[in-house]
Amino acid sequence: MTTHANITANTAQFASFEEGFMDSDTNRMIAVIPLFHIYGLLLLLMYALYLGIPVYILPRFKLETFCKVIQDNKITYAPIVPPICLLLAKSPVISNYDLSSLKVALSGGSALSEDLASEATGRLPGTVIKQGYGLTETTLFSLSEQTDNKVRGSSGILAPNLVVKIVDDDGVGKS
Repeated sequence: MTTHANITANTAQFASFEEGFMDSDTNRMIAVIPLFHIYGLLLLLMYALYLGIPVYILPRFKLETFCKVIQDNKITYAPIVPPICLLLAKSPVISNYDLSSLKVALSGGSALSEDLASEATGRLPGTVIKQGYGLTETTLFSLSEQTDNKVRGSSGILAPNLVVKIVDDDGVGKS
């Protein structure tokens, strides 16, 4: 057994959520999430490599550069964090760029309010802004909204082949 089977399994789990929406002929990702973070490592390196999707890596986040790279390279998929979503919703800079190629923005790292996601979507018609939940201990991906089945205010559904147990303050619960 390999020591990194969890990375392979989690990559396949995430791929099952995006199946039908991602292919190497038409999709391009932008990387502003650090590659040393599990979010960047798994999604921007492992998943993109698995599907053969080009990734445009920015050395640091700067809104103008982010928008220009999306516009000039027809980026279709952007892993983001809620502060970037806030800028997409509020910054006047957004109107200076054609971001119509962006089809999916996946927010992670912390909770994204439905109000903020809706406001950003209003400024980016045709873009699905969804969120996922995970942590280093689960090799990133545990829950995610499906691109074609968003549920308002949800962080998504459980990834395939995972089991969850919800417990109360006393540790009593069911899986």
